[in-house]
Amino acid sequence: IRFDEVEQLIHFDNPHLKNEKIISYTLGTDIGNLKKRMSVKWDISNEFLVTQHIPEILADIKEYAFPYLEKYSSLEKAAKEFYIENDFSKCLTLFPHERALRAVAFAYILQGNEFAKKIFNQKLEFLKGINTHQNDINRVIEIVKKNILL
Repeated sequence: IRFDEVEQLIHFDNPHLKNEKIISYTLGTDIGNLKKRMSVKWDISNEFLVTQHIPEILADIKEYAFPYLEKYSSLEKAAKEFYIENDFSKCLTLFPHERALRAVAFAYILQGNEFAKKIFNQKLEFLKGINTHQNDINRVIEIVKKNILL
């Protein structure tokens, strides 16, 4: 799922991401993470295996993917999930520093600069608390200060 407003804030002036701007997404995961909180792969290396797995794949799409897409296609509903960290957070985007960036962008878009600052500070504390690599923390600080909290 892509929210242009969020991605434009994050990638505002990064010349290295010109092509990624087109294909970047705000949140997303594979069906296995929605189903079991782990990657699920189907062996479809031949026609027999494809036909064998089609019913399960279609059932998983209906049960997990469609509700996920429906729920998080709303900017407001997606934003609420980015503000908190829990077991489901990896189903938004895998990397905590990427979730932090998007949380601040959502906050800025929906509730303005002061709320975005509050979320920014909370996310920095969270990233430090889980021993996020300093380069990733520095990237969050740089992008937020340059593109979001002007």
